[in-house]
Amino acid sequence: MQKHFVFGFHNYGTFQNVWSSEAIISEEVETAKAKMEAERGRVRGNRNGDDTIMNYYIGQSAKVLKVISRELIEDFSKLSGDYNPVHLKEDYAKEQGFTTCIAHGMIGGALLSAVIGTEFPGQGTIYLSQNLTFCKPIYVGETIRICVEIIDLSDNNRARLSTVIRKEDGEEAVVGEACVKLPAVRPVEK
Repeated sequence: MQKHFVFGFHNYGTFQNVWSSEAIISEEVETAKAKMEAERGRVRGNRNGDDTIMNYYIGQSAKVLKVISRELIEDFSKLSGDYNPVHLKEDYAKEQGFTTCIAHGMIGGALLSAVIGTEFPGQGTIYLSQNLTFCKPIYVGETIRICVEIIDLSDNNRARLSTVIRKEDGEEAVVGEACVKLPAVRPVEK
C-alpha cells in the first residue's frame, strides 16, 4: 500500500511546494505494527507539544523523488563555488568519459540533509555525522530516489540512518550512514 508521508497523527507534508517532487512511504500498516511489536523496547518516542508521541523504529523509512535539473547544478555551483566544467560544460564532461554533465557529488549530500531535516525523521532533527561514498555519476535530467532508513536507535534519543540515493535504473549512486539526534518536539506545520 502506498500512502503520503504520515507519522502518528500528523501529516508532515511533502516537498510539493518547494521542489515539485513527491515524498512517498511504502509500508503496509500490519507490517509496521508487527515491526513495532518485534522491536518492543527498541521503539523510541518523543513527546510532542500536544501530548502525542512520535514513534521511531528500526526499519522505518522514507523515499523522495527528485529530478536533477541543469538549473539545480548551476545554482549549486554558485552556492558552493565549485565551477568544475564536468558539471557545467557538456563537451568537457564527454572528454572526461561521461555521457553528459554530471551533478556535484555533494548535491546528493545536500538532498539527503533536506530529507532528514524536513521530512524524515523531520523538522528538529539534528545531524551529528554523515559519511558518503559516491558509486555512480548522477546525470543532468535524471530522476533520483533519496532513501533514508533507521537502522539503529539508542537510549539517548539518537538514531543511525542508512542514506542511499538510487539512479533511475535502481543502481546506487550515493551510499552512506548518518547519525542524528531525533526531534524532541512536534515540527512546525508547513
